[in-house]
Amino acid sequence: MITNGYWTVHGKIAVGTIVTHIKYGEGIIVSVQNKSFRVQFSSQKNKIEFNAWELEDAIAIGANINHIRYGEGRITNIEGEYISVDFGHRGGLKRFNCNDTLASLKLATQAQLAQFITMRQPKDNEKSGKEKLELTIKTYQIHSLYHITHISNLSDILREGLLCKNALDKASKKYVDISDADIQQHRHTKKISLNNLSIHDCVPLFLSPKPPMLSARREQQAEIIYIHVSPEIFVIDDVVFTDGNARSNSTRFYKNLDDFNKLDWNILRKTYWNDKDEKKNSENKRRRAAEVLVPQCVPASHIRKITVRNRPAQFRVLEILKETGQKMDVVIDENFYYIQTQDNILFWSNEDD
Repeated sequence: MITNGYWTVHGKIAVGTIVTHIKYGEGIIVSVQNKSFRVQFSSQKNKIEFNAWELEDAIAIGANINHIRYGEGRITNIEGEYISVDFGHRGGLKRFNCNDTLASLKLATQAQLAQFITMRQPKDNEKSGKEKLELTIKTYQIHSLYHITHISNLSDILREGLLCKNALDKASKKYVDISDADIQQHRHTKKISLNNLSIHDCVPLFLSPKPPMLSARREQQAEIIYIHVSPEIFVIDDVVFTDGNARSNSTRFYKNLDDFNKLDWNILRKTYWNDKDEKKNSENKRRRAAEVLVPQCVPASHIRKITVRNRPAQFRVLEILKETGQKMDVVIDENFYYIQTQDNILFWSNEDD
């Protein structure tokens, strides 16, 4: 047992929330049930389960706050659902609703949990989970999962993570949408039986670069970037993957990593997946769009790298990284885009900035 454990909880206690524990370091909440929640820490092989008390119990006057936008502050008052925080000269006095969702309130609270925090040893099936994931990644050479977005959205993504479309819309987030409105309407209404969520309750990640939807945005490609997400994202509960475009009625959904053998890896690894036969070309297009669907949010801590089309985009991304205090590699790779040029890969890192 650990008493008086200190935490930093980025948002409310919910799946996808990043937490920092004084002993185990940074982790991500992968499940929440009643008064318990499970965390996968980067320093630990297995998930650890804790007794969860109401988040409000961890909030007290005088507690330190690290807000994603206003920086460090201090709780000065608590009135029912609301807390007042003094951010000094940077943000002044701000008032927040503690019941806001993770999408609309990115709050990190460092406070003391006065109650005991209990831990149990992981079950045998949990012990094998990470080993199975490592084997799957190695077998299918899944170095990254890919999310494509407009470069204008990057700043918010680095601060808040990748949010699902429903969360973005609910929070009235301003973002540049590169998707097709008609297609998105179908995705909005389609339910996933494996986790009882709609597609728009999940963040879509591609298993391969050059997804078909990018081909329909060729004129915008200079402003479209790839967010590389670590395949470790599979530790989050209720992550599912598909053998094709999630919108298609022909597509199947899976949760078990053993079912990765049902995907068409020949199509997923091809440089060019099109075919002269119209029917076959349509099927190749569906399979090339195989997705990983992450419930609600992909935390920014799982973002590993960014790929862009050209040097101007690279410079712009590096500037955004500098503004947000982030450090990661920014790569120019024309092979990720639908253009007819010689292979050209340029690497730049801001690690030394």
